[in-house]
Amino acid sequence: MDTFVEQIVKKRVRTVDIILKYGVVFFGVLLILLLCLFAAFYNMLLFAAAGVGYIIYFTIKNMNIEFEYAYTNGTLDIDKIIGKRKRRNVVSLECRDVQEFGRHSPALLANRGIQSVINACGYTDNDDYYVIFINGGKKTLLLFTPDERMQKNVVKTMNKVAIKNV
Repeated sequence: MDTFVEQIVKKRVRTVDIILKYGVVFFGVLLILLLCLFAAFYNMLLFAAAGVGYIIYFTIKNMNIEFEYAYTNGTLDIDKIIGKRKRRNVVSLECRDVQEFGRHSPALLANRGIQSVINACGYTDNDDYYVIFINGGKKTLLLFTPDERMQKNVVKTMNKVAIKNV
């Protein structure tokens, strides 16, 4: 019998993200005001203002990021969804090849020889888990936020030695 579990997690909004959104709006409005001062024709002003407005909308919409975790028969796929319309595969890994899995703690992961980090975390700090695995010859750390159902299915197919402080 096939096992399939899917979960969508919204990326946590950081202070930098909020500052970027306000910055884009501020500079967009500033650009429209400058166009008003230097526009020779009213039609050109409307066209330029509409273009700037579209760029502002498009940029802010693309800052909305979600991660989709899909577990299928021992394979964990993580996709990044940008603006609820573009999808990009972040990583795909076999759970039986995982070297270590557990609840994330920065102190716990110090000096592990991690060469690459994939951050696919959700909206809270408390529920983050980590996975250490080999990806393209590099020791990779994956940070993600599985719910209880996803976590149980992922742990079910892992090597029991790999499971740490869950």
